[in-house]
Amino acid sequence: MGVSLLLVLGFTACDSRLKEHPLPPELKRQLEMKNNPALQAKAISGTITVDPATGAIVTMTDSTALFVFLRTKGVEGGPPLAVKRLGGIKLPYEYQIGPWDAMVPGTQLDGELTLTARLDQDGDAKASPGDIDGSRTVMPGDKKADLIVDNQVTGISNNWVSGSI
Repeated sequence: MGVSLLLVLGFTACDSRLKEHPLPPELKRQLEMKNNPALQAKAISGTITVDPATGAIVTMTDSTALFVFLRTKGVEGGPPLAVKRLGGIKLPYEYQIGPWDAMVPGTQLDGELTLTARLDQDGDAKASPGDIDGSRTVMPGDKKADLIVDNQVTGISNNWVSGSI
């Protein structure tokens, strides 16, 4: 009985010293946005796969990253509206991208958008030869926006997340 009492007192004492650490402001903002039904309705999701003809030359390493990004349809340069950088993924990959992934807080995802995914061999946001990408047109809220990555990047781009799009 004495040991039980000591254990209870010990756990009580430990609990009184625990402090809740606040979330970083950016993470807190993203979580709040993901739980907002109006913003969730604008999320775009689907599956990213590699074309079997291209898949034979895809080598997934520790430095390989999958970039998923959105631009207004017709815009080919400059920073995207929203972007995700994912490492350690396996293909096919089920993705979701939404307003919480915006490069600039408050950016609206409206109208026709170009969704691009790129398997980047060195993990750097800048496209380089050997990377593989694919694009398609989507609308905010598309839930089956599947994308095939099938275009071998051959030239060096000056745009930080554009390949040959």
